[in-house]
Parts: sequence; C-alpha cells; structure tokens
Amino acid sequence: MPIVNTDQEAAPAGQSRWGGRRAARWWRCTSLAVALASGSITAACGNEGNPTDQLQISCPPHISAESVSGSPVRVDFDLATASGGVRPVTVTCSPPSGSNFVVGTTTVLCTARDAEQKAASCGFNITVTRVGLLSATRFLSFGDSITYGTPSSVCASPSALMTRESVEREFRLLYPRETLPTPPASSYPSVLQSLLTKRYVSQSPSVINEGFPGKFITDGGGTNDAELMRLRDALVARAPQVLLLQEGINDLNTNPGRVNEFIPAVVKALRDMIREAQSRGIPVLLGTLLPQNSSGCRGRVADSIAPANDQIKAMAVGEGAIVVDLFQAFGGAPGPTSAWRMGSIRRLWDTRRWRRRFSRAFEPVSKWLADAEERQRYNCDSAP
Repeated sequence: MPIVNTDQEAAPAGQSRWGGRRAARWWRCTSLAVALASGSITAACGNEGNPTDQLQISCPPHISAESVSGSPVRVDFDLATASGGVRPVTVTCSPPSGSNFVVGTTTVLCTARDAEQKAASCGFNITVTRVGLLSATRFLSFGDSITYGTPSSVCASPSALMTRESVEREFRLLYPRETLPTPPASSYPSVLQSLLTKRYVSQSPSVINEGFPGKFITDGGGTNDAELMRLRDALVARAPQVLLLQEGINDLNTNPGRVNEFIPAVVKALRDMIREAQSRGIPVLLGTLLPQNSSGCRGRVADSIAPANDQIKAMAVGEGAIVVDLFQAFGGAPGPTSAWRMGSIRRLWDTRRWRRRFSRAFEPVSKWLADAEERQRYNCDSAP
C-alpha cells in the first residue's frame, strides 16, 4: 500500500489554496484524507501506520489416552488459541474435541480464519494405547509392617537398642493374640488395588494384604520355619494368582553388627519363599529392600542395603521371579521420602506421596500380566 509523505508545511489561514506550492500541499492532504477514509492506504498525514498483526494460532500439547478393550475412546481437548488478524476470528479443529479416537496416533488439524479470510493452521497428535486385560486379578501381598501399613513398634532414637527379642516382646504387648485389625486403607496393597481398579475398569482386581508387623524370615542362620508356614497357609487360604513379596529388613536391622552374616540368610529365606509359591504355580514379584536414613529411627544398616539388594536381585533372577526395584524407585538413597525418615514415629505411611510411589513401583504387574500384545512390549526378564 502506498505511504503518503505529508510533512510539508500546512497552508496559512487566509491564503488561496490554489496558489503554487501551497495548492499542491493542499491537494496532497485532501487526497490523503480521501484515501484514509476508503482504507486504500495505511498511513496518516505525517505518520507511518502500524500494519495489522499477522494471524497466528497455537495448538494444545500432544495428548495420550488409553483404551481398555481396543475400542475407540472419546477424547476432549482445549480449543486452539488464535491471535492477530482481523476480527472476528474463528477457530475450528478436525476431528473436533469430544470425538472418538481409534487405537494409534491421530493428527488433529486446527485452523484459524479471520474476517479477511486469511488462515493459519497448526496440529497436534492424540495417541490412544490399548490396555490389555489382566490374565490374573487376584494378588497376595506378603511381608511385614511395610506391607501391613503401620510400624511394628515405636522407635525412640537411632541409638535405642533394637533386638529380635525386644521387637517380639513389644509385638506381643501390642497384639497379645497375634490377631491384627483390618489393615489401614493407606497401606500399599490398598493403594495398589485402587490403581489397578482405575486402570482396568472392566475387571475387578484385588490385592490381599497379608502383612504382619514385627515378623522375621530368618532363624539364626537359616529360614524361619514359622514365617514360611505363615506364607504357605496364606497361599492355601487366599488362593492368589500372583504373590507380591517384600520382607527381610527386620532381620538386618536387629543385627547391625553382624549384617554381612545375615544378608545370605535373608537371601536364602526369600529363595525358599519364592520356591514355595512357584511350587503351586504362582508367579512371584519380589520387592527389594528400601533405602534407609542412617540418622533416622531405624537406619541401622543403611550402608548395607545396596549390597544386600544386589544379592537379592541376583537370586530372584536365577529363580525366575520378577524384581520390583523399590530401592531405585525411592532414589536409591535416603531422603525426605525414604522408608525411615529421621524423627518420624508414624513413618511415611501417612504421606500420600509415599504410598503412591510404593504402589506404583508394583504397578508394572499390570503390564506383565496383560494380554500377549502388551506382554510382548514388556521385557519380563528385566526388573520393572
């Protein structure tokens, strides 16, 4: 569009507008006024105009969704936003929000169009993943107070004497008949069941809590027959399709001066428990020991947890169990979310973040137990 320069001096009042150079200036300004009124130029007399902002459009981020059965699923998304251009500006997306999207990746194309019919476009992807159905829906969580969901006892300080005898004595005072109340809803089995139920809406997965505070899996240098029998009875009574096993820390915590001697005993006891389940055709997911805070309430063997887990994982792989690396799930080091936070008596069962992190570490059982397509994508030979 033309830009008219009108920085000439205006005609003084009272002089003829038809005289020479003054007449020419008058004519230019008059022509400019007419042009401005008609919209054929973009500058005013003596000033350069601002061109109209370019029409632009911004799409929402990529979206992921899940289909339980492989059928198309409805996906809602925010409309793309437009800026610039000549108002009014309309924005449309194809397919529109609220459409059903099939398994796979679909590109949504959004277009903005202004009053001058100028257009701008953008796109984003909606990826729908098929969620395989669980081939097993009945899980048994077996362990100590970590599984049950409350501490086995109150620990006054890191230096407080903690022996097997003191733990068992306090346990008998708390539960004289060795009967437990219903596990709290904050326990990891309860949270895990909630996660699985929300993911597999067409099924009814259950996670049975067989945690028992203050239990030991070793007896001197060998397996604790009483705890192995407790597992055997639970397998018979509960008839699970999968065993989630996490135990052994009490044995190490009560023997800090001989921890290196007790690590092999813990590994052997866990092996016996894995074989007990497998002899009944029940696959096992074995959770590693959690990291400890060395200055915390029960952080007596913090430096020995990693080497103990190395032996536990090697044994589990050799036995064909699936390793759930809880140690790495919690960062592999003590901190605000470690199992034994300094000064905490109630532990971290009361923090939602802790419960969900522990439970989500076990959640890959859903992938391992899904249909053939899902199982093929998941390497069952490696730790989840």
